[in-house]
Amino acid sequence: MKCPQCQTENKDGAKFCNECGLSFANWVEPAQKGDSLSGKADPREALKAIPLVEEKTEEFDFSEAEVDEPFAPDSAFTERDSVKDVARDMFPSRFDTGRNSAVRSAGADQTADLTGLEKLVDSSYVPPAYSGRAGDTIEMPPVGDSAKQSRQFRAQLSDKERKQIEKAKRKEEGRGKLKLPLVLALVTLLAAAGIAFGTYYLEMWGGKSIPNVIGQSQENAEFTLESKGFLPRAELVKSDDVAGMVLLTDPAPGARAEQGAEVVIHVSTSRIVPVAVGRMQSDVEADLKAEGFDNFAFAPVKSNEPEGTVLSINVESGERALSTTPIELEVAVPFTIPEVKDLSEKEAIEKLEAEGYVVTVRPHYTEESKEGLAVSTEPAAGTEHKSGEAVTLYVTKSRGSELTSLTWSYLTSQSNFSLDGLSYEVSSVDAVEFVGDNTVQYTLTARYYETHYWFGFEAETRYGDYETITGTITWNDANEISAADPTIQRI
Repeated sequence: MKCPQCQTENKDGAKFCNECGLSFANWVEPAQKGDSLSGKADPREALKAIPLVEEKTEEFDFSEAEVDEPFAPDSAFTERDSVKDVARDMFPSRFDTGRNSAVRSAGADQTADLTGLEKLVDSSYVPPAYSGRAGDTIEMPPVGDSAKQSRQFRAQLSDKERKQIEKAKRKEEGRGKLKLPLVLALVTLLAAAGIAFGTYYLEMWGGKSIPNVIGQSQENAEFTLESKGFLPRAELVKSDDVAGMVLLTDPAPGARAEQGAEVVIHVSTSRIVPVAVGRMQSDVEADLKAEGFDNFAFAPVKSNEPEGTVLSINVESGERALSTTPIELEVAVPFTIPEVKDLSEKEAIEKLEAEGYVVTVRPHYTEESKEGLAVSTEPAAGTEHKSGEAVTLYVTKSRGSELTSLTWSYLTSQSNFSLDGLSYEVSSVDAVEFVGDNTVQYTLTARYYETHYWFGFEAETRYGDYETITGTITWNDANEISAADPTIQRI
């Protein structure tokens, strides 16, 4: 049958619900919407209809009670005929004469169904004595008496639930049977591991531990290793530490190795400054790195020595030094002709002589740029050229200016010239102008003259009038007159 309250299926004829414990005999359908309260069954009425079990209690002898003052017990409480009297004494409001009489009279013909109540109430239960009177006590059942302790009541299990519980129990029992072998195996494994670890720690197998000799001298380290049965072999390592001290070992300290095994000890040795002067830069640099120096620098210096030759070093070769010691070296680089183009003649000469060159100036004729500027050198700028050797400097110069000056100097060098074979005495040079192609045009003020010699008498010179004479002179690259019109010669 289905429980009307929780809808759980129960066996036919069951008196209580296995899930919620509802009594099917006393179940009253809840009122539908619209029902009045007067139509509902009052659950208290069913309780009132349950007859109370009357149990006899022992009378209390007040004559034996120890009290400070005489006490006369009330005759109404000297004897309890039943549990109902106790309940009436403890809860007088529930047993009001008017209301209870009405209730009892109304339900006198009703008899409650108490089937199964015996499972819920312990038949050995003894209600406590009423303690509302002075000197009275409540008698409680002994704590240790398991028979009088409260009992647990469970709803009857279905076959399906019972099978599930039994299956779970069998599974737990199976697990319990498997745990014992596993525990024994684990204990055995741990014991074996402990024995193995202990014997390994005592170096009974697995080789011997390499002793820690780092920081010791080479001699002491070798002695310690040999005493442990190892074969030491030293390797020198450039270091800033004290020379002869062990820096590390291979294998490392604490590692295991068989007796007679080789142990390499790395022993510190000082760094030595290598020989540098006169050697090539690449070779010196390799030696410095091999020694562990990391604070060195090469400075280029012009020299006639082969390029890359170390010229000097600021630390004495062969001396001990730390890796951080600053080392400065000078290395030869070749002299090269400096660039002097567009400098003045004076500035160009000074720059070339600063490199140790012997300078010779040559003109570079041009009418397109200012005179006196450096144009080029021979050898050309950037060419490797040893110091002390000659260098030709070419400086801009106007050919017209040069030939004009040369013509002025020639015409004013003396006063008597032969022009087309006639003698003239030059009074002044009035103008000289360059007309191109190495040709200069000039203007003179001169007079013609003749000198006569008479049969042993003194010579007589006769002069003509002053006149203006114009002519041209053409010069060659050697600054010599190659042509003139009129022809002109010094007399």
